[in-house]
Amino acid sequence: MCGICGGNDIKRDYAGAIEIIKHRGPDGIKVERYNDVTLCFCRLSIIDLSEGAMQPMSSNDGKVHIVFNGEIYGYKELRDRLKRDYNYKFMTTSDTEIILALYSIYGQRFVDYIDGMFAIAIYDERSDILSLYRDRVGIKPLYYYYDGKKIMFSSELKALRFMLDSSEKKIDKSALYDFFSYGYVPDPKTPYCNVFKLNPGSYIKYNLKKNTIIEKNSYWGFKINTKKHGTRNINDIQDEYRFLVNESVRDQLVADVPVGVFFSGGVDSSIIAYESRSIHENIKTYSIGFKESKYSEDTFISKFANELNVANHLDILGMDELNEEIYMAYADWFDEPYDDLTAIPTYLLSRQAVKNVKVALSGDGNDELFGGYSHQKTYYDWEKRGIKEKIKYSIEKNISGSGLLKDVESGLLFYASMYGCIPDKYRKIQKRDLGLHEDYDEYWFIRENWNTELPTYSRARYADFKTYLVGDILPKTDRSSMAVSLEVRVPFLSKKLVEFAFSLAEEECNAAGEMKAMVKTAYKGDLSEELLYRQKHGFTIPHTSFRSTKIRGFGRRYCLYRDFWVYMSD
Repeated sequence: MCGICGGNDIKRDYAGAIEIIKHRGPDGIKVERYNDVTLCFCRLSIIDLSEGAMQPMSSNDGKVHIVFNGEIYGYKELRDRLKRDYNYKFMTTSDTEIILALYSIYGQRFVDYIDGMFAIAIYDERSDILSLYRDRVGIKPLYYYYDGKKIMFSSELKALRFMLDSSEKKIDKSALYDFFSYGYVPDPKTPYCNVFKLNPGSYIKYNLKKNTIIEKNSYWGFKINTKKHGTRNINDIQDEYRFLVNESVRDQLVADVPVGVFFSGGVDSSIIAYESRSIHENIKTYSIGFKESKYSEDTFISKFANELNVANHLDILGMDELNEEIYMAYADWFDEPYDDLTAIPTYLLSRQAVKNVKVALSGDGNDELFGGYSHQKTYYDWEKRGIKEKIKYSIEKNISGSGLLKDVESGLLFYASMYGCIPDKYRKIQKRDLGLHEDYDEYWFIRENWNTELPTYSRARYADFKTYLVGDILPKTDRSSMAVSLEVRVPFLSKKLVEFAFSLAEEECNAAGEMKAMVKTAYKGDLSEELLYRQKHGFTIPHTSFRSTKIRGFGRRYCLYRDFWVYMSD
């Protein structure tokens, strides 16, 4: 894990930019220039702690150079195969060198052979091409600036913002409107024109001779089961799920530094803790609670930790932790508008865990893949009760406009309303104030990922996987943990588990519309009924923290400031 940045404009202060994000990698900084390309790296040492594993790293022939943020899982097996089949000579035991080896053999197709979380920049002197790659799901961030003349990239927006001139930081008003619609700025947009997030599972190739992007494409896709009912034996499905979870946890426990587990007492973190302990008996788990008992899960956390027989570190925090300083830090972590305050307890948990471990496993992703959210269940019930048909009839009778009818018919309108999209009465006002056309589609991000060929629950799972997970959950985990130099891994989002999840028919995954039905049944007997079927609680903070005069004043000074976004971006 680390931070990376670079580009082909030699006038930029790359050393200053990497210094700004050194919280992602406090163990060392290195800046190298190859022809007109500068590659920068700040290191968080996890695999191969030797100086030889420092980046930028070059190929054996010195013609290919890489900076890489993330981890490659199963890299030891890949190394053994490359040594055996290609007699490749490795100089380190790092996973970074695995990528260089694969690139030397397979070229751009190297990415087909790796699983992990990653943001990769490779400069190939032979072709004079700079390539950027992002992992399949979007676990690791990768931003880039491109104006048709030059390219720059970074792990975090703040490093790019530092490198850009004021004339290059033009605000994208449509992205601001999108934030008010979703609570985050959806990929590939950012707050700035000409600054983009590289989409998950995609790459770009920039030709230095032509100063242009010559290729931009996706490198990964998977088949989705469009059936409501499946033909597989449910016991076989459960066995495969458990095997894949165990395999992923085993792969992601590999590190040359201490590893722990985030533990909330919920189903997902309990599964990760259970599988981790089956592999490493002395695994440690980490939890937080709040003294305000209404928001504290400490009783259940302690109870379920005892059931799992794991050594749990539970820290009970006071209200003084939720002060103005942490809310200002929250704005700094994200660099752009982001409206999920569960990032704060995630940060506080990371801050506690990093005192003892350098890596933590998280349960993120299981809800999206296997239908664990209440809004997915609500949408399923809405369709089942036939409410959609009644609304359709009313629209047909009273309102003209086939577009609205189509959105109701597909379920998109109802599902989007649960995302917190802007109420009708405010849309025209905000569009007008931002200078957007009144026909601007606030549902575009959901619409792009709304697969009407899928049955109801599967449609909801896929939409959340492509939108909410990428735009909200994964950025929250990355920024909140990297703010304190903690690497967080997400075993549920391995390539195999994602492909398995969407190979299931609706009833195989969510029988009778039950949230995570298959998942819960798979772990019956190993996890208690109380743990499996207890009502889901979100990872939240006491709302009374917002009632203090101090915090209200902070909100007025910053969050309600008319030019807040521009202010924060300068």
